[in-house]
Amino acid sequence: MDNQHTAFNLRHHGDCLSRYAHIMESKDESETLAQLTTEVAKLGFDQINFTLLRGMSKSYENAYVYSNHAKEWMHRYESQSYWEIDPVFNHSMQRKSPLVWNADTFETRRQRHLYEEANIYGIYAGITLPLGSMGAVGMLTCVTDLTSGKNILNDGFAVLPQLTLLRDVAFDSLSRFILPDAASEVPKLSRREKECLQWHAQGKTSWEIGSILSISEACVNYHFNKIRTKFNVTQRHQAVIKAIMLGLISA
Repeated sequence: MDNQHTAFNLRHHGDCLSRYAHIMESKDESETLAQLTTEVAKLGFDQINFTLLRGMSKSYENAYVYSNHAKEWMHRYESQSYWEIDPVFNHSMQRKSPLVWNADTFETRRQRHLYEEANIYGIYAGITLPLGSMGAVGMLTCVTDLTSGKNILNDGFAVLPQLTLLRDVAFDSLSRFILPDAASEVPKLSRREKECLQWHAQGKTSWEIGSILSISEACVNYHFNKIRTKFNVTQRHQAVIKAIMLGLISA
């Protein structure tokens, strides 16, 4: 990937961060969930499911579940313990990679029965992004009704970067309300580290940040390595999200 392409992607990333700033600034759980549902709909999906398993047991019975699926389907799913055979749910508990799923994902007889029941409630295909942090695991699932003509394979992958960012923003935003024990002290950042984060939030590459701050690209990367350690994250955008939510930088 050349530098020009990288710069374009980062600027698009910065635009997306600004677009989701209202979620990071939400005041309560219900507001965050409403905004998340709206943003998922803008990306072309009909339904949403945000599931989080907390605590040591990671038991579905104690899970935090938000969904705009039909209440009848949610009751059916839980009463029949369908999570035990659901390939989408099990993928999220065992893998970190996104899953684009449809009828072919449900292979066994019981799984096909589950899928056929879900069809009654407009659940035909979707994309699921596993999540895990702060002692919790879960998933963000975005569902489409294939009868609308949506090509889940092509369209799903096209919006995957935006969905990944939206998942991280939603999780960090909701963790303030549903994972109170996950609150930690605000990391102490140097002036230079804040500057690097702020410029990255605007879509600047390491080379561009170095030019702006009159330091080397290697020095910028060094600062980001320290930043990731302080925020206990693996990706720069995750540190940016946390920094915005903590008021250390602006969106």
